[in-house]
Amino acid sequence: MRFLNNVGGVFILLLLALGCKPEAKRSRVLVIQSFRWDDKNYLELNSDIRKELGKNRVNADIRTFYLDCECYMAEEEEERMYNFIDTIRLWKPDIILVNDDQATYTLMKCGHPFVKKVPVVFSGVNFPNWDLLEEYPNVTGSWDKIDYEENLRLIDRQMGKSRIYINYDKTSLGQLAFRELIKAVDTSRYVLDYNQLAFQLNDPDFKVDSMMFRTEMRMKAIRPSKNIIHFMPFRKANGEFLLSNINGTYPYCVFFNIRYDYTSAGLSKMFVTPSFTAVREIFNINVEVLGGYFCSNRIQAAEQARLAAKILSGTPISSVPIVESPKEYLYDWVEMQRLGISKEEVPTNVHVINMPISERYKIEVFIASSLGVILLLALIGYLFYLYWREARRRKEVLANLKQEKEHLSLALEGGNIFAWKLQSGTFRFDNEFFSSVNISPREIPLDELYEMTHPDDRQSLRSLIDFICTGTISHHILQYRCDFNGKGYQWWEFRYGSLEDANDGYVINGLCLNIQNIKDTEGVLISAREKAEESDRMKSAFLANMSHEIRTPLNAIVGFSNLMNSEEVLEPEEREQFVKLINTNSDLLLKLINDILDLSRMESGKMSFVFDRHDLNVLINEIYCTFQLMMPEGVELRMRVPEIPVIVAVDPYRLKQVLSNFINNAIKFTTSGYIEVGYYFCTKGDCLHIYVEDTGIGIPEEKQKQVFDRFCKLDEFAQGTGLGLAICQVIAQRFGGEIQLKSEYGKGSRFTLTLPKERIG
Repeated sequence: MRFLNNVGGVFILLLLALGCKPEAKRSRVLVIQSFRWDDKNYLELNSDIRKELGKNRVNADIRTFYLDCECYMAEEEEERMYNFIDTIRLWKPDIILVNDDQATYTLMKCGHPFVKKVPVVFSGVNFPNWDLLEEYPNVTGSWDKIDYEENLRLIDRQMGKSRIYINYDKTSLGQLAFRELIKAVDTSRYVLDYNQLAFQLNDPDFKVDSMMFRTEMRMKAIRPSKNIIHFMPFRKANGEFLLSNINGTYPYCVFFNIRYDYTSAGLSKMFVTPSFTAVREIFNINVEVLGGYFCSNRIQAAEQARLAAKILSGTPISSVPIVESPKEYLYDWVEMQRLGISKEEVPTNVHVINMPISERYKIEVFIASSLGVILLLALIGYLFYLYWREARRRKEVLANLKQEKEHLSLALEGGNIFAWKLQSGTFRFDNEFFSSVNISPREIPLDELYEMTHPDDRQSLRSLIDFICTGTISHHILQYRCDFNGKGYQWWEFRYGSLEDANDGYVINGLCLNIQNIKDTEGVLISAREKAEESDRMKSAFLANMSHEIRTPLNAIVGFSNLMNSEEVLEPEEREQFVKLINTNSDLLLKLINDILDLSRMESGKMSFVFDRHDLNVLINEIYCTFQLMMPEGVELRMRVPEIPVIVAVDPYRLKQVLSNFINNAIKFTTSGYIEVGYYFCTKGDCLHIYVEDTGIGIPEEKQKQVFDRFCKLDEFAQGTGLGLAICQVIAQRFGGEIQLKSEYGKGSRFTLTLPKERIG
């Protein structure tokens, strides 16, 4: 037995040893790119290099350097490269992967001795410097020779006979590309047009073909009978040509890009017709290029990673020759959609990238969808069969439960009722409760429930639960305010019954329901009842006031009229005094009737307003003159207005009604001092304050809000109906303003009508 145990242990150790692979050696890989770090092409290329190294089982520690060649002259580039190599050599890279012509040339040209000590694999180089490569036996790679002829054939297959525009520049790479293109073009199939070079550059190397020039000027909008290659110095192209291509004047023109730099990257956007490229850098970077025949990022990264893996595995670099990169036909689906090119119009052997799966595998997706629908229908049918079979089996059981379920449903329906249980000091609610209060389901300790309870109810709840746990109370209904979700206290009603448990003492089961709406409704009803009672009281007081206020002037009018009509001889002074009293009481009665009519119109919404522009100084002066003679003894009427008058758009009658009401109220309660009427602009200057200030008895703070209520009279013995300020408030609202009250009891009051800036000027 011991022997078997030992054998088993050894077997397990062997399995563990086999399962634990030693960590692969990490190779330091330096990647050098020609352009800026934010070049759109590098995001894909860097990712492909990392993936392809992984596929070739290279555990790589990668560092990347961006030469940014467009921003430096040749000598500066070489110095920048030299300084970088001098720094990075301390990292001791195992291999250098360099991409594109600029970085490859500069790496070898900078002359740093370390470059000759480490293997270098270049890729994406269109024009290798073979003489310089002879000096570096440690350099190999893949030569991306541009296939001009195959790209021109692709353009012909896609577009038919066209005018093919190619950018011409005098950079070293531009001249290399130009010469290689001239060598590759079959002049029996293509016409070469140098006229623009002669015109734009005044270059003696190019002669003007007058016949071709005149023909092209007449026939540009017509498809040519033979492909024409136009060399165009776009840096100096005139605006007429550019605008003609942008607006689609020349429909049979295409742009063909044969090299990449930041200047040529955006030229394709000048053409509404398709643009093609013979280099990978300008493809799939959102510059409106349809496609071409070239070595893609994927192929370039795969070739470079394959060569690097071969060298890192121990193969001498002298045994790894420079090879030509394979190429493929590529189109961009996004550009096809923009140009309205369908899949059927794409030549054979062209691979389309960025195509949605639903479009690339349309038939397969349709078949899969159809099968999915059929399977789904079959599954639904089978599930329906299972449900029907189960329903038959459960029919008898459900029939027995139906009545109880209906009773319970009636009890809980619409009641927002939830079940709960208190056991071992922990509350457990059903899931519907947590959904209703919008919190996650969990057990709530008793102490936490106390914290959720309103402080005024907390001690009562604590005492009640203590009574329940001791068996003193077994059934109860209670109402408490609780905050379960931190959004404020709400009223809850708890109904419960307690059961004795042999293990854990008492278990309390019950129901709870949110009665906040009931409490709110109760509050609304109580408030409505109080308002109704107050309204009845005020209306009763109003009717009493009306009977008194109407009877008093009527009695005076009738009494003095009878005296004047009697046979008793009256002195002229007495007759004049009686007439004055009759007029005064007639005015009081008329004002009372006007207030009642205004109140009626206010309640029916038919109070009329006639707005017009008026001088506010004139309106206030009229009010001042009207009331100056009505001031009681010992009270001075003042007027405070600016020297420069203000024009306001108001109903003058209603404005005078408001200010007259303010002054009348001030006269009633002012026995000494002054009453001042005036106006001023507020601090911000966006509204106007028209005020009446007095030194009367003032209004207590607790009664200041009541003065605007209808039928309200703070002094029941004062003359009036209690309607004036309520009417004034409605008028102020129609003006777009409000009435403000500032008063100190025993010192006086200030009533202010605010007018918004829309009413000023």
